[in-house]
Parts: sequence; structure tokens; C-alpha cells
Amino acid sequence: MSNLKQVIDELVTANHVLANENVVDAFGHVSIRNPENPNHYFISRSRSPHLVTPDDIMEFDLEGNSVDGSELRPYAERHIHGAIMESRPEINSVVHNHSYSVIPFGLTGVKLRPAIHVGSGIGEDIGVWDIHDNFGDTDLLVKNMDHGRDLAKFLGQSTVVLMRGHGCTVAGRRLKDAVLRCRHRSSYRPCNWATSSFCPPARWKNVRTCFSATCPRTVRGNIMSGGRKPTVEWLAATV
Repeated sequence: MSNLKQVIDELVTANHVLANENVVDAFGHVSIRNPENPNHYFISRSRSPHLVTPDDIMEFDLEGNSVDGSELRPYAERHIHGAIMESRPEINSVVHNHSYSVIPFGLTGVKLRPAIHVGSGIGEDIGVWDIHDNFGDTDLLVKNMDHGRDLAKFLGQSTVVLMRGHGCTVAGRRLKDAVLRCRHRSSYRPCNWATSSFCPPARWKNVRTCFSATCPRTVRGNIMSGGRKPTVEWLAATV
């Protein structure tokens, strides 16, 4: 199997895992940097993630221009991915989602914090980006590189950013890092929400623990998708 074929196959699997874990809905998307050309990235055409196949994968430059001659319809918000990869050379994968589980943290002033060790990968200081601050009234979508670069600048050196009234964007050095970070952020949201609501600020401890080699492997269970059976172990295979 060629390296690029393996990369595309893993990107397809990532779409299915994120869909089955309810991280993305019909409009979320995940990308991976082209390992043979760091100024390009792969992402599906505009399609519900649980339906994505290898034939749906498109290649773009960091400005969001199609470079593979495809006439498929791209995601309007692909500029999120290119802008973050442009500003963060070490980032090789980005996930954007509209997960309802994080919307309250972008509106209420209650901070999203890791409250359990397996959620530590989301970081300890997650900011809320508001497109209105620099672009005024919009439909909240990141439709061009100006929007994307503003989001990337706000993200800074973090790996998770909330988007007011919109959703969340997650970055990772590897595809599996980004997907695993999304899954833990979403799956343990009830714990994070309850702790944020009831725990006095003075009781918060910064969660600095890195994922151990065995921690993700304790999670098991088949995730059925598209005729495949990707499991959570796929996420932990190279952690």
C-alpha cells in the first residue's frame, strides 16, 4: 500500500469514527496534511462524514485552492484547516465540528476544563473565538482565509478553540491525536460540565498529565460505520 493511499484510508476512517462518536454531524470535517507536500492537505468533499469514501477526498493548498483538478464541491469552511496548518507547521490534522455539547461553554462564560485524566489532552485554558470581534455581523461561518487566519491567531499554541455560537476546532500533530482529543472532549463533556458548574474555582487543579501509552487502550468497543468496524483501539494504535 502506498503511503498516500494509507493516509487517505485513515482519513476516511477518521470521518467514520468522528461521526459514530457524535463529534461531527452532517457538516463537520477532518483534514490531514499531505506528508509528501506540507503545503497541501487532504479533506473530504462537502459530504456527511459517515458517508465519506476514498473517492470523496480532495487535495488543497493552504489557501484553500483545489490542486487536484477535482470538480467536487468542497466544504465552505475548509479555510479553518489551511489557516491553522499555515500558522502551525507542527500541526498535521484539524477537526472542525458543531458539537452541541460544547456550545454552552462558548456562550455562558463557564470555562471548558479537563475534569478527568483522559480529557487532559484538550488543554487547561480553552478560549472562545468570536468572529464578530473583527468581522462584525456574519453567518458565523469561516468562509475565507481572513476568517481562518484570525481563528488560527486566536488559537495560538493551543490545540482546542471554541467558536461562539458555532462549535469547536481541534488540532493535532497527528490525525489520531486530533480525533482522540475530540472524542474525549465530547464523551466526557457531562463530567466537565457538572464539575465546572458545581466545583468552586479554588478546587480546580490544572490537569497537566499527558496520555500514557496504556490509558487510551483501556477504551474498547466497536464503532460500526460504512461497512467497516473501526474501533476506538484504532485511535490508540500508535499513541
